[in-house]
Amino acid sequence: MVKALVLYHSQEFGNTAAMAEAVAEGLQDAGCEVHLFNTNEGRFDVTQFPQYDCAAFGSPDYYSYIAGGVKTFMDDHYIHDVRKGLD
Repeated sequence: MVKALVLYHSQEFGNTAAMAEAVAEGLQDAGCEVHLFNTNEGRFDVTQFPQYDCAAFGSPDYYSYIAGGVKTFMDDHYIHDVRKGLD
């Protein structure tokens, strides 16, 4: 079974949460095991990222910037990969 991560940032009852839930529902209908993670509720452990076969990301647009929680995930992922390569 394909494992999918839907990582997003949204306030409670926000539009990005509704979008993330719709994406997750579509993935589940296609037979995927889906994990929804809202970065507004905490920091995603990037060491868990390799277990997923695919990922979808969602962020509101804050003055043409992505939400801080999604940016933090991307930075953490980059740092984790670079450090692993430098060992």
